[in-house]
Amino acid sequence: MLSKSLENAINDQVTFEFYSSYTYLAMAAYCESVDLSGFANFFRVQAKEEIDHAMKFYDYVFQKGGTIVLGEIDKPKDTYKDVVEVFETGLAHEELVTKKIYNIMDIAVAQKEHATISFLN
Repeated sequence: MLSKSLENAINDQVTFEFYSSYTYLAMAAYCESVDLSGFANFFRVQAKEEIDHAMKFYDYVFQKGGTIVLGEIDKPKDTYKDVVEVFETGLAHEELVTKKIYNIMDIAVAQKEHATISFLN
């Protein structure tokens, strides 16, 4: 059983992973709009990967007897000055995702929640 604080953090991550997918899909759409279909494909693949991540967290909560509470997904940025800004934004977003997952790990370590530590590894 997950503690409430760990369950809440994972629920937030599920929502954020879906937001990440939405963000990468918006980046793909921008790339398509400026005739960069190869870059668009790259971001479509990233969007799919983020959905897969969300579902792994989703399934994990249920495996641990928890409850999923989905949050609101914000509208992602969809205009860029050029493709360099798209990739810089993507990198900054990945750094934020990593920080959020590290936060979940910090909670799991503090609570000695070994199953979650193993899951996150």
